[in-house]
Amino acid sequence: MPTRRRERPATTIAGSSGTLPTGRREASLRAAYERHAGNGSNADAVYQALVDEIVSGALAQGWHLVEEHLAALFDVSRTPVREALMRLENEHLAERDRRRGLVVGYVTGQQIIDVYVIREALDGIAASLAARYGSPIDIAELEHINELMARAAKAKEFTRMAQLNIEFHAVLARASRNQMLQRFVHDIHRWVQRVPATTLAEPGRGTEAIAEHQRLIDALKANDATLAEQAARTHIRDALAIRMRIQARMTPRVAETALTSKRGA
Repeated sequence: MPTRRRERPATTIAGSSGTLPTGRREASLRAAYERHAGNGSNADAVYQALVDEIVSGALAQGWHLVEEHLAALFDVSRTPVREALMRLENEHLAERDRRRGLVVGYVTGQQIIDVYVIREALDGIAASLAARYGSPIDIAELEHINELMARAAKAKEFTRMAQLNIEFHAVLARASRNQMLQRFVHDIHRWVQRVPATTLAEPGRGTEAIAEHQRLIDALKANDATLAEQAARTHIRDALAIRMRIQARMTPRVAETALTSKRGA
């Protein structure tokens, strides 16, 4: 008689809503690939799809990135997958595990602090330049986003607030009229979105952040580069102080779980 194969339980990975079964994870990856297919090389599409899924949390930290499996999933040769994985590793979105090979990179407590330190510098420069070169349209867009954040805060929609906060700072960078700075801000926002939870969910922080945004907007309206930079830096420093309090009260086990939950700002 042929030997019956033992059924294996469905593989799950941690994601933004808990865990994703293998089928849903693969469907999400394929959909991400299809969004980018045709907008460059196959390697570009594979890379962008994996970045989307890593940043969103759909691919958990530590998930094994298997070249052969991904090539079959995206219906491409292994060469573009290999190129995409090399890019991920170079950008520290993937890392080598001695036992398992290439995996989705982990976010450490020190990296979280490093991200905020870099954000303070970048946002300070962006605000200073925006005060000089930003347009009334830029300021109007920042005011609109801040108003949407206020509505989300009232409704306690903290995930929505975090998304709007990223958008606010992206517009601020764009108002600087410095393309290199915009690229750096875009890259750091990838890391921000991978940080566990959101400081905006802390009691009172949403209201404070909105007020800090408004002070920054007022400085931009006055074309005061020094005040705008100070407001931007203070805003990020305040966020870092709250982030450090969050980290301090997290036990190792909770921290590990949170690092696979919805990312914040």
